[in-house]
Amino acid sequence: MLSRRFTLSLLAVLVIVLGIAAHAQRAQWPSESSDAKPSEHVAGEFDYYALVLSWSPTECITSSRGRSDTQCARRDGKRY
Repeated sequence: MLSRRFTLSLLAVLVIVLGIAAHAQRAQWPSESSDAKPSEHVAGEFDYYALVLSWSPTECITSSRGRSDTQCARRDGKRY
């Protein structure tokens, strides 16, 4: 039977070897490449976008503007 110390040493070597192999397989970011020229920022070209929605149900109660605010002073009953 293998000793506990030998098993732990073998496991440590395996983790190190797999870590080195994973690092070698990692693709470079475009900013990391040495021959990459700086790209110009162009309107409408982007990698991702975020749609952020928020809701504040107590805005009309706690707002210093109170009911004079256009969001809180609606007459149709829909106070957003």
